[in-house]
Amino acid sequence: MMSSEVWRKRYTYRGVPYEIACVDHKKHFGEAMNKIGRHYVLEYVRDAEVFKRVNEVLHRLRLHDDWLWEDTMHLNQENWNDEEMINWLHERAREDIDFVLDKAERLLSERHDSEMDKLKGVILDVVLYKGDKSER
Repeated sequence: MMSSEVWRKRYTYRGVPYEIACVDHKKHFGEAMNKIGRHYVLEYVRDAEVFKRVNEVLHRLRLHDDWLWEDTMHLNQENWNDEEMINWLHERAREDIDFVLDKAERLLSERHDSEMDKLKGVILDVVLYKGDKSER
């Protein structure tokens, strides 16, 4: 826990753990950044190497950036209360976990199929290419 953390709690959705931490702005930034002087951070569980790998693979494959990581320091959230911020992070966590468990493999397969179709089309173009008259 960083020194500016007020608390950190672990939650589980569909068997996948994640954490939400409350961060005090005055300790972290030296001043309040919103009306309540704190924000919240969603993070994957750092002590489980598997979740770090999930995040890295999703990022490398360009399927998902910042899996199970989000914060409530966005401009449109400056007037949100604690409950709104925490609920929003729980929603982000559920979406990220659902993505990995239900959608990532299908999206990669669809993208792979699309890329394969493009490659086949290019190969066919090469095979059928007759050249223009200036090459003869």
